[in-house]
Amino acid sequence: MSHARLLEAKIALEAEIAEPVQRILKGHVAARLNGQIPNSAPVLQSVLLNHYARTVMVVTGRRPPRTPSLEEAVVGFIHGERLRHRARLQTSLIVNGLERLIARHNSRVGRKALSSLEGRLPATEAVIETKDAHHVSGDALAASIAARAASIANANTNGVAEEARFAVALQEAQGAALSKSWLTVLDPRVRPAHYLAEGQTVSGDRPFDVWGEPLMYPGDMTLGATLGNVINCRCSADYTARRSDGSTIEISALPRLVAVHPADMDDAARPLKPTPEVRLDDGVHGSVILDDLEPARLDFTMNTITLRRGGEVLGWATASEVAGGHLVLDALHIADGARGLGIDGLIARSIAAHNKT
Repeated sequence: MSHARLLEAKIALEAEIAEPVQRILKGHVAARLNGQIPNSAPVLQSVLLNHYARTVMVVTGRRPPRTPSLEEAVVGFIHGERLRHRARLQTSLIVNGLERLIARHNSRVGRKALSSLEGRLPATEAVIETKDAHHVSGDALAASIAARAASIANANTNGVAEEARFAVALQEAQGAALSKSWLTVLDPRVRPAHYLAEGQTVSGDRPFDVWGEPLMYPGDMTLGATLGNVINCRCSADYTARRSDGSTIEISALPRLVAVHPADMDDAARPLKPTPEVRLDDGVHGSVILDDLEPARLDFTMNTITLRRGGEVLGWATASEVAGGHLVLDALHIADGARGLGIDGLIARSIAAHNKT
């Protein structure tokens, strides 16, 4: 039962990180395709660290606040440093992967444009083909981003969760001989390598052997396991300790390793989400959540939208009112350090929502 609850908690944690990650990826790609220089890395790293803190607290039986600090979540100083390193590494891998995806997208569209220039297509057909290439390639790009966001959510949840559980199990053993067993979900989606590892039991200080690769816990890549052995993994480890008198401790059943059930989260513990849009009535002042899951203040006065955080202006936009009370964006400025916060998207969505009413 505790492992079914653990899986539910992991799935809920993946769902809450997938949306902000997808927004950051989309914002990065949109900026690059428009010739801008995005500032996605620090935003993404901040979101990952917040997610790691929430994940660690949830799977170790603690109901987290919406934005816990890593210090209050981690199982010791070394664990915290490993998570910070993970966030830096994951951010680099994700951004570099996006850049490769954008390069492939531009290459496909460029080849279509080159074909038209070289006369391999009639002039009219060339224009249509090139537009279609943008459309089809753009659709493929959006689908790829959505798939990446889901994989990123899993990769930054399951391994983080299982590392924290392993760290707690070591503490709870208190000198008793710790052993661990590999558990799968046992459904048709389990990959053969993990199905064969089902029930494998080893000493706590030894790695599991999964398809010839060593993993200290499901999702572990610190010993050289390949991405194919951890991506989209839903496995977990079961922990038992044997005392010198021969008695055993079912560590996985202890409160520190019983995950908080998503249904038990009150409003204060439920995750923040980026603000989708703001109602633009003159004189509006209020708090919004940007893509880094941190609050900012939005003011709308005399057709000017301004976003601030801690007294610093993150961005502003001016709009003109046209027939029917609709707003048309005139100017938009985003501060250099705020380019990855989704401010442009928030303003565009808010204007679009205003014009629909």
